[in-house]
Amino acid sequence: MRMEAGLDTGPILEQFTISLHGTETLEDLHDAVAALANKVLPTALKDYLVGKLVARAQDDTLASYYRTVKKENGRLDFQKSAIELERQIRAYTPWPGSFALTEDDKMIKIVKVSSEIEKSEGKIPGELFMTDKKLCLASADGALQITELQLAGGRVMSVKDFLSGHQDFIGKKLK
Repeated sequence: MRMEAGLDTGPILEQFTISLHGTETLEDLHDAVAALANKVLPTALKDYLVGKLVARAQDDTLASYYRTVKKENGRLDFQKSAIELERQIRAYTPWPGSFALTEDDKMIKIVKVSSEIEKSEGKIPGELFMTDKKLCLASADGALQITELQLAGGRVMSVKDFLSGHQDFIGKKLK
């Protein structure tokens, strides 16, 4: 697009589509856009410089704006649906990350979850529990299957590694 004084307001010179699978994180999307730009930008710049590209105005009715993302935006609210939480985790990976607090106020980051939503009958939102050898985290209407997590000050771990030293987390409620 051509730059103007406003935020993302200039006319469009070229537009491309990226196919999504519904499991991408912010980092995945960033990398896909960077790879696409690397592929198409040299030709688009040449075409623009020789007058082959015609600028067209953006449709302002399709514009959306989002506030500045802050660290606190990553805090998980277990009153939300499992789908909302799964999408939040993907959207905030790698930054600011998605996190909750343990009962003793230590931060735990939920780094990666499965896109499959588990049942959470009888579980309290925020409760960590096991089902079919899977570590799950209850939400308002289901549960997320955690695949990677990180305790404050620690490294990112698979659930298998985490559970080998932290069995005491099963049955705990995150807040």
